[in-house]
Formats: sequence, structure tokens, C-alpha cells
Amino acid sequence: FLLAVFLTLLVPAVIVPVHTQHWIMLQRNLIYTAITRARRLVCLVGTRRALRRAVELEPEDVEILNSLGVNLTRQAMYAESLEAFGRIEKLDPTYEPSYCNRIITYTEMAQHDKAELMFYLARQVKDECALCYYNMGNSLQARNEYDRAIDCWKQTLRLDANHRHANARIAEALWTKGDLAGARKYYEAELESDVEDIETLLDYGEMLMDLGQADEARQKFVAALEIDPNDPAALFCLGELA
Repeated sequence: FLLAVFLTLLVPAVIVPVHTQHWIMLQRNLIYTAITRARRLVCLVGTRRALRRAVELEPEDVEILNSLGVNLTRQAMYAESLEAFGRIEKLDPTYEPSYCNRIITYTEMAQHDKAELMFYLARQVKDECALCYYNMGNSLQARNEYDRAIDCWKQTLRLDANHRHANARIAEALWTKGDLAGARKYYEAELESDVEDIETLLDYGEMLMDLGQADEARQKFVAALEIDPNDPAALFCLGELA
């Protein structure tokens, strides 16, 4: 009964045991359903054999394969992730998320040429995808191509004005380029859409420290601690201002 109730809810994070000892839990759509209940984070804890078994149970379900590929990337299991996405491409070459999500995988592997190829292939299927532009921006930022990265994130915002972290990514790139006034504008825009974004509050506060605006920086760190009183980064930054 409790499992049935859980599978109808959306929760911030899900931890899924994926072991051969729990063979029955690898059946049908249970793992996929558990994965899709999480708003922000999924952690699969188990063995690669069990994960492979989970994929094999639904060999033609591209949604399940895509969710597994995403979560394998999060666990830095890149070869297995690319195998799942590659299987999707064979089953349905027009399934755009398999290309979009491989941008993330190849970016984390520092294989940026392949990330750009996935971006190109994704746009052949769906030209206007906010997430594709966002992921490509992250790849470009990782190789210090800030102007191109900013252009991608602006495309993200054109397609989805409330896309999480797109404004913050532009702010980070502008800060790196020395455009502090522009960075401030985009940090403020990010916080307007999510006032409880601790990561943005901390980054914005650090930039304000660089500008010598200690009082305003302190306000950002205090705001972060009001959300999470035990956040170590916020505590450290406040300590630097003491």
C-alpha cells in the first residue's frame, strides 16, 4: 500500500535500490515510475548487472531507456549511459531527448566536439528546444567560449522565460568576462524567478564581495542561511566577512 501511494506522488528526491537481491523490483515499470517521481534528484544504488537487467526488461521503451541514461550520467557511468541512448537512437532516431541528454554526457566527459554533434542532431529533429540550448551553453562555457554560451542561454530564455538557472549561467559568464553590471542584472532575474535558489544567492554574494559591497553580499549569505541554516558554503562566506 505504501509503495502504491509513493508512486502517485512527486517528491524532491528518490533513492532506488537496484540489486539482484531485489529482482522483483526490476520488473515492468517500477524503476521507471520511481525515477519519474523525483523533481530534482534520483540516486540509483546497486550494481551494473541489475541496471542492465532493468533496461533489458523494457528493451523497446524509449522513455525508460532515456530516464536510465540520464541517471547513469548523473552517476558518472558514461559508457552505460551512452549505451542506453544509443539503443534509443536505433529504436527511434526521431526521439529528440536522446540527443539532447547526450550533450550533458559528452560535456561531463569533456568530449565537447561530440556534445556539439548531439546538439546539431537534436536540432534536426526539433529545432526549438530550450533544454538543448541550455545544455549546449554549458558545454561552451566549459571550453571558455563565453560569448557563444551566452547566446545559447539567451535562446533558452527566449523559448522558456522561466528556465531554471539560465539567467544565473549568463550572470556567471558575464562576471568572468568582467561585465559586473550585466552579471548583476541576470543574477537579480534568476532570484526573481526563484528566491530560494541558494546556489545563485551564494554566487551573487561572492561577486558582490569582489565589488567591495560587503553589506549587500552579507544580505545574500544571510538569505541563503535562512533557507538552509546549515549550508556550509554560506557559513564559510559569512565567516570571511566577519
